[in-house]
Amino acid sequence: MNEFGPIPRAFARQRARRDAREFEEGFTLVELVIVITILPLIVGAISIALISMFNLQSSVSSRVTNSADAQVVSANFNQDVKSALQITTMSTVACGTGTQVLGLEWDFSANTNGYLSVVSYVAVPMGTKYALVRNYCANGPSATPTNSFTVSYDVPASQTVPVIQPTSLDAGALAGWIPTTTVTNVVFDITEPSSNYNYTLNAVPANNSTQNTGGQPTFVNATTTCSKAAPGTGYYANSLCFVNFGFLNASGTLKTAAENGGVSLSVGVPGGYTMTMVVTVVPNNAGGQYWQAAAFPTWTNAFLGNCTYNGLEATCQPNGPGVPFYTGVAGYPAIYQVNPASNGTDTVTFSDIKVFNPQGLPATGWQAVLTDAETTDPSEYLTFSSDQNLTVIPNDPTNPNLGPYGNDCNYGAPLTWSGTKTVTCSGGTSGSSYPKTGTLMVEALAPSMMSAIMHGAGLEGVSFALMLS
Repeated sequence: MNEFGPIPRAFARQRARRDAREFEEGFTLVELVIVITILPLIVGAISIALISMFNLQSSVSSRVTNSADAQVVSANFNQDVKSALQITTMSTVACGTGTQVLGLEWDFSANTNGYLSVVSYVAVPMGTKYALVRNYCANGPSATPTNSFTVSYDVPASQTVPVIQPTSLDAGALAGWIPTTTVTNVVFDITEPSSNYNYTLNAVPANNSTQNTGGQPTFVNATTTCSKAAPGTGYYANSLCFVNFGFLNASGTLKTAAENGGVSLSVGVPGGYTMTMVVTVVPNNAGGQYWQAAAFPTWTNAFLGNCTYNGLEATCQPNGPGVPFYTGVAGYPAIYQVNPASNGTDTVTFSDIKVFNPQGLPATGWQAVLTDAETTDPSEYLTFSSDQNLTVIPNDPTNPNLGPYGNDCNYGAPLTWSGTKTVTCSGGTSGSSYPKTGTLMVEALAPSMMSAIMHGAGLEGVSFALMLS
């Protein structure tokens, strides 16, 4: 029925059939069978991929952890064994608490008639596992370590002690302390129980007698500090920490050791950091050229550690005209030629350089700096080398008119480079280069070695500094 009257029956049936067809859309049986067959295959493949990924993640995480443990143990173990003058594998702990698997001592003190630096590697329970902890005591054996940190988070409950070679020394090391002069190797084998990951560490004490020269020990251990210049006296005054080599003047034994193999040096750095290195000096004995540690400035006309006024050297005075350049550095930060023998050449090498953070882990991002600590005059030269690329540090980056190092080298002429790791500052052959308007300073990013060849027709000097961030 509509406004024009009743709808014919034939038309009503036709519309009903059309409306029914509009609601018959959907999947056919064949389509449903295909979906039901393929969907489990897709879901299964995705599930297998996810399970494999999760399993791989666990495996990779385990391998990274294992590798990190091995690297941390190795970094500390090698340095400690190299420094050791006495060694033991007895279980009685010397520093801190726990079950000792290795003990090491160095830095003998005549005042206490004992060794000041003591390290104990101890196995301690940590949850359901055992950990290997490095305890360090700075003032002799103590139950309270100066610092302590975990070097491996997974070691056996009964960790095997290192093997002291030759093996004839093992019994003595198990019973007490023995000198390292006859130790040819220390072998530390660790198998982590959780993963069965195994690694072996090897290290040789630097004091081993097979490395001696002329009856003198190849390495003698020493400690020192570094210090900064007075605030505002140089662009990097708050960052450069100059190593104090005064210990070389205080001990004839240490100076002799530096000339006969090296001094294994530990440097206390502000902020709880520690820098270690081996310092060696090859002197020009034949020419009568002798050396010593010296304070800044090394002489009246030296630019480093002095005061300058318009390029003219001036005595630093409280109200004087002189502009200080890295003044106020404590101690004896220069290694300096003191006998003006003609054409004397001395080589100073800083090797096995490492920097550790307050937790005893290897630090990153640090830079080492060598500087001309005197003047480079006619017929003199300085050659700086490193195992890493060298970069010249401008004396004052804010004043490019001064040049990066003034007229320190060959009256301001360019430096002589040999590749990117060796550079020579030459004073020329004649004439005068005074007044000095700068000094050469070069840096390298995290080097393991830096050296300086000093050729002084008169005198030359160098200093070593750590660039702190």
